[in-house]
Amino acid sequence: MMLARTIFLLLVLTTTISSNAFYGNWKNKLKTLKTKTNDKIIDKIQGKSQCPTTWQYFAASCYWKFPRKHSWSEARNECARFRADLVVIDSDNEFDYIAKNITDLREDFYVGFHYFNDSWSWINGQALSDYTYYTEEDLCEDRLPIEPRHRSCGILDRARRGRLCMNVDVCDRKLNFICEKVVDRCSSLHDTCGKHGRCINTDDGQFRCDCHFLFGGDHCRSISREGGQVLMAAIFAFAACITPMIFRSIFRMLKRKLNRTSTIYGKLHSLNNR
Repeated sequence: MMLARTIFLLLVLTTTISSNAFYGNWKNKLKTLKTKTNDKIIDKIQGKSQCPTTWQYFAASCYWKFPRKHSWSEARNECARFRADLVVIDSDNEFDYIAKNITDLREDFYVGFHYFNDSWSWINGQALSDYTYYTEEDLCEDRLPIEPRHRSCGILDRARRGRLCMNVDVCDRKLNFICEKVVDRCSSLHDTCGKHGRCINTDDGQFRCDCHFLFGGDHCRSISREGGQVLMAAIFAFAACITPMIFRSIFRMLKRKLNRTSTIYGKLHSLNNR
């Protein structure tokens, strides 16, 4: 009886938690939808005002084609003066926007990818192969060189019939370049804190993640130490509650079997004595 009552209480508790979670998920979805709508309006109103003069605003970032030519490393230094860096192209829309609105198809220019630690990667640490928006059509050659030697810095090239394509060049060549200044690192475009955290822009132009209960890490993608301790404590508490009841049930079952065995043995003993 005690075991049945405990199971019933656990089912009620589980149903309550599931209902609350379902309600909470829908509430969060509605809140997220409202936030995204507000973000689009705020982006248009506030985003442009955060861009330096002559810079162009698009999708939570400001862009500027620098008027003077520099080497790849010098270009990064020039961008850094504006708390920016060479552009990192992480979507097809961004690629198209740059091609149509910022570049001059009569010249090549530096962008923010290079050969580093034996692989091609963007300056934000993301491997070039992780981005699936570009195809061989976007590369000037069939593929980027496996061993680039001196040609280890990324450019957008005007080589293909007036259409920009991704290519590489020597890093000390003097070229124009495009700087990108991310003005809202918490934009839905960046997915910085995932679904288990809330992104907060900081005064230094970066961001931090305010992680939800049980989660931690720089991007809220792992169980926090405290969260792990809470889960372990819950498991031990559940085990401590349920184990004695299981043992009592087993003991009662064995006792009943023993009583039946004793009764049968007693009857057999009586028959033998006759």
